Amino acid sequence: MEKIADSQTTCRRAQNQTAGVGHSWLLFIINLPLLAEVVRKYAFQKDSIFFGMAIVVLVSFLALLLVPRTRILQSLPLGIWVTILAFYSWAFINEIVASHSLLVFFIGLGTMFLPLTFFLISNIYFRQGEGAVYRVFLCVNCWLILILATGLLQILLGRDHPFTTYGLGSTGIGDYSVEGRVVEGLFRPTSIFTHTGKFGQALFCLILFKWCYFVATKMTIRWFWKISMGLDVLAVVVSGQRAAFVFLCLSTGLLLFYKVSREGVTAIVPLVWYSLSVTVLIVVISLQSSVASSSALILVFERFLSSVYDIPNRLIGNFILPVSTVVDKYLIFGEGLGVFTLGAKNYGGAIVYKAVDMPGLGENSWIRMIAEVGVVGTILYLMMLFQLLHLAFRSVVSRYRQENEPVALFFGVWLGSIMLWANTHDVFGNMIVTAFAFALGGGVLQWKSKSEGLATL
Repeated sequence: MEKIADSQTTCRRAQNQTAGVGHSWLLFIINLPLLAEVVRKYAFQKDSIFFGMAIVVLVSFLALLLVPRTRILQSLPLGIWVTILAFYSWAFINEIVASHSLLVFFIGLGTMFLPLTFFLISNIYFRQGEGAVYRVFLCVNCWLILILATGLLQILLGRDHPFTTYGLGSTGIGDYSVEGRVVEGLFRPTSIFTHTGKFGQALFCLILFKWCYFVATKMTIRWFWKISMGLDVLAVVVSGQRAAFVFLCLSTGLLLFYKVSREGVTAIVPLVWYSLSVTVLIVVISLQSSVASSSALILVFERFLSSVYDIPNRLIGNFILPVSTVVDKYLIFGEGLGVFTLGAKNYGGAIVYKAVDMPGLGENSWIRMIAEVGVVGTILYLMMLFQLLHLAFRSVVSRYRQENEPVALFFGVWLGSIMLWANTHDVFGNMIVTAFAFALGGGVLQWKSKSEGLATL
């Protein structure tokens, strides 16, 4: 009997060790998009690193398919699968008509497909419950510290310093300006990314997840977390990304409304967090006066305030002016999936606003998609996004698994924000940040056993 008991104990210990390795690997997969970006910039400066990332993710996905109890495909509602299959079927038909390079097609396919793969894989990790969410929360904070520290160091070293320009092409760093007036001593750095635009989009994603965790859990917000929120706002200011600032403000309003609706007005007493954030922001930027003049400090605030009128101008130039021309030209079929996707230029692709003759600029995710797969394909993709958005908010409202509530809240607010952001920038073309956000949002997929029934729309 003792031998049997020892054998069972050994078996359980081995299973726990195996599970531990599996969970660590899934956490690695969740962080893989940003890890690949860092490797791309500092170690292996070729876009082929992202093909390697795709292979790792797909192999992991196939391995999970072989584990019956994960039911990884069944975790996604049938209605969404139908829309996904319809979109890719249409994209394939469109590719036959367009007759473009298959390599470019697969780049476009990866931009659309990989985020969903991360989504499904991370759902397996989030099934562990509250502990899994907390570990991801810690990872998010580590990334924020690294990103802010790198961005600040680049500012201090200067725009032309080798550390600042390392791993970048001819573009990447941006001017820190307001209506043509450059802010003295500042520029828009790239931090750990290869473009300043990625810097802003990644910051919005990371900060939103962190703040959703604060709002949706019973976690005691200690003083160091409150200070860290001030540093989060500072990171956005350092990036110079106005859109990230605007959507972070709007998202904060939604999170506070959510907190009040759940717990009452007294729950927003921790608004001190936000007040402290603003205070820290003002103090830290004021210290910059040793580098920049007081007039430059005013320009920093003017830059972010200018988003009030700059966003409508961008909406007109990037969407309203070109949309009718692009719709008329690509009503049914487009030039082919991936042709105008970011990263495809080196393989035969192009930039949509340079290749397509249209009024305005056309730097817009929806304009790009219409030009690639036509209006029909774009509508199918939008249907999938709206179904995911509905799933996220339904998950928040139902509170089926409260430990994943921060994840569902994050994904719903992030996806809604990014769909609006896509009207002024091609944010969905940025596969790295999109894949990472989908990886953070996998807990939305509330898995149920057969006796409970699968989640459906």
